Amino acid sequence: MKGCVGKPGILDVPGRLSYLEPSPTRQFERIMAIRPIILAPDPILKEPCTPVEVVDKDMRVLMDDMLDTMYRAPGIGLAAPQVGVTKRIIVVDVSRGDAARAPYRMANPEIIWRAEELFEYEEGCLSLQDHYAPVTRPEKVRIR
Repeated sequence: MKGCVGKPGILDVPGRLSYLEPSPTRQFERIMAIRPIILAPDPILKEPCTPVEVVDKDMRVLMDDMLDTMYRAPGIGLAAPQVGVTKRIIVVDVSRGDAARAPYRMANPEIIWRAEELFEYEEGCLSLQDHYAPVTRPEKVRIR
């Protein structure tokens, strides 16, 4: 991965740490940890999130727990505040149907480019149960 230093998924950006990595195949069996999803209008959902200083074992466990929670819900994305943690962390998996899961774990994500082409899709939010609306987004984005 271009821009990586040391371990795959750690991007060297002066003054910030970004962790963007497809989920590796687990080498061991792990007990699923489903966390409660915070529902609106809980004030934690509006609190500013703090940057992740280091992606250590605790952050990786949190990301794994978030993925387990997201899959169980079911959803395609989950942010740390939605499980009560005010850190700049999200997990996403937009694989479809019978395709193999392809989750991403991101700490301190930042959109650095967006395509001009747009698409509209009906979306929901795990913190706003049973609410769906058409959302227009760029067809592609680049994240660091």
